[in-house]
Amino acid sequence: MSYFHPQPGWRTGALLRGFLALLLFAALVAPAWSQASVPQPPVAPGGPPPSWTVVPTAPKVMYAPNIPGDVFLHHKKFFYYSGGVWYQSKNFLGPWRPVKKLPKDIRMVDRSVFKSPPPW
Repeated sequence: MSYFHPQPGWRTGALLRGFLALLLFAALVAPAWSQASVPQPPVAPGGPPPSWTVVPTAPKVMYAPNIPGDVFLHHKKFFYYSGGVWYQSKNFLGPWRPVKKLPKDIRMVDRSVFKSPPPW
């Protein structure tokens, strides 16, 4: 009876190639994940403080018309719309995290208030 005897180390080489392929995949995909989760700041550091104004169509929501970003204040939480994604923070300067469910009052904000309106 004859048996196939692979060369020593063939499994190690296969594992190493698989690991390198996985590492390359992670390196290519990771920047896309990180870009989606970190928005640009609503104002430049040292920029003007927000001047809050009540949104006419949503009286429980305030917005800051004097800053370049779409930032809203609702029940002591800040909501920031950037790049088609809504973010939320307890502090105006962040950290910002994606919103799972947007409050009804924020959805009542009229498109005319936004600098870059959402698709509603």
